[in-house]
Amino acid sequence: MKLAEFLRSQGFTGDPFAHTNAEEEDLLSEYFVPPPYFNSVRGQPTQPKSTIVFAPRGGGKTAQRRVIEEDSRDPDSEYLCVLYDRFPMRTTPTLDEHLDEICSRVFMGILITLENENLSGLAFERQHRLFLASEAARLDALGGQKFETLLRSMKSESRRAGDWVRNHSGPIKAIVSSVLGKKGIDLDPTMPWGPQIAKLPQASNHDRLSRLISIAQLIGYQSVYILIDRLDETPATSTDPKKSIDLVSNLILDLSAMEMPGLAIKVFAWDLSRDRYHELGGRPDRVREFQLAWQLSSLAEMMTKRLTAHSGSRIQSLNSMCEPSLDFDFHKLACHLAHGSPRDMIRLCNHVVAEHLDSNATEAILTESDIWKGVTQFSTEISTERCAKFLPDLMRLNSYRFTQATVANEYLKIKKQATQAKVSEWRKTSMITKVTEVPDSRARPQHLYGVSDPRLAMHVRPGVGRREVLEFFSFECTGCASVNFSDGPEEFICQNCQRTLTTNGTPSIMDRCAR
Repeated sequence: MKLAEFLRSQGFTGDPFAHTNAEEEDLLSEYFVPPPYFNSVRGQPTQPKSTIVFAPRGGGKTAQRRVIEEDSRDPDSEYLCVLYDRFPMRTTPTLDEHLDEICSRVFMGILITLENENLSGLAFERQHRLFLASEAARLDALGGQKFETLLRSMKSESRRAGDWVRNHSGPIKAIVSSVLGKKGIDLDPTMPWGPQIAKLPQASNHDRLSRLISIAQLIGYQSVYILIDRLDETPATSTDPKKSIDLVSNLILDLSAMEMPGLAIKVFAWDLSRDRYHELGGRPDRVREFQLAWQLSSLAEMMTKRLTAHSGSRIQSLNSMCEPSLDFDFHKLACHLAHGSPRDMIRLCNHVVAEHLDSNATEAILTESDIWKGVTQFSTEISTERCAKFLPDLMRLNSYRFTQATVANEYLKIKKQATQAKVSEWRKTSMITKVTEVPDSRARPQHLYGVSDPRLAMHVRPGVGRREVLEFFSFECTGCASVNFSDGPEEFICQNCQRTLTTNGTPSIMDRCAR
């Protein structure tokens, strides 16, 4: 059975699991589930405030950013919105480098607005004309590729930007001079612009941005929004949370930029970079922070909306795709195994569907075998992505909870210093966490660590069935609802709220998913 046939037989008009990147989602607005704080992140254009959102990979950072962009496309939008997701090729660009990039993008947004909006009654004063001429001159040195990058940053203006380029085919200078010429700003596109404006006063990048905001307000906007995204998607930052926040640290630590009147800088950052931001001197008392943690109910709602959007409202649950005899709720199980990530929930479903298609089944219905085979492949994939170089050591641990002493003396047979380094690296994967402190043989406190991710919990026990891991070794805290993994004493400590739990009195993931 081919995928198209399976989806059609199930009642889908499109593939609900086709994309795991919000950048590619055509129907995002139909299944976007706003986090509790989203209205605060979006804010009020009349009183713009910079904010930082910390969220895990696949946790919905780009989805939030895109919704803010789409809101700005409304004809009554009060803010000019530009995207800053391509950065100077340095480990830690300077503040001036960041501001220069941002100024270019804001200027581009102003140009597109001047071309497309009905601003016939607008007349710039001489100081504004001279300043815009100086900004135009800065484009003189840009190549076509840089110009295209600036255009791509105008995603909130994507349709109008495309129309603009089509209506003004030709050199960059001809396009810019044509637009500015309609507002009384004459620049000869056949001559170098540098000499034409060499005598104009040169402003600092900070002052340039402030003046560009004033002009944006002059042409009808209340404020300017700068959306910073994809910090962890450069070659230097993709594996290092610290480097991802270092990339924009000189900008987001500068309060004169973050609190500039008329400006809101919205930063969407990797959650593992939060501690580094604070180490560098981040000011949550001045720049508000939000941390995204998906609730199971929100993940379930997201998937329901996704299925509904791609099926003409015919399918609202993953259970509708499964054999009726299934004794557990697959929709709920997928929420648990997504471990707080909408992207991972979609990936899991992709694996399960792929297993069904590979089974040569004649019926378009997911079986229990399809689900557990898909869960196995999904768990292996996630565990390998997050901690491939640590898996050989982790699979030698004969317990879900351990101290450095047990790792050194019982499992890996290595020195204490080497163990400390290993455990520190394991924790960076976010699949291993510090649970609590326990006494050692001399009654001195030592850290107790544990597996916190269900995908890793299943993967490191290849001799135990995936369902059995979730049924007999997972425990959902009755106080804070966090999931713990334990194979030790009957009593154990919750890794999140430090509540004492018992293996007999605490529900498992499979208990929570029972039908």
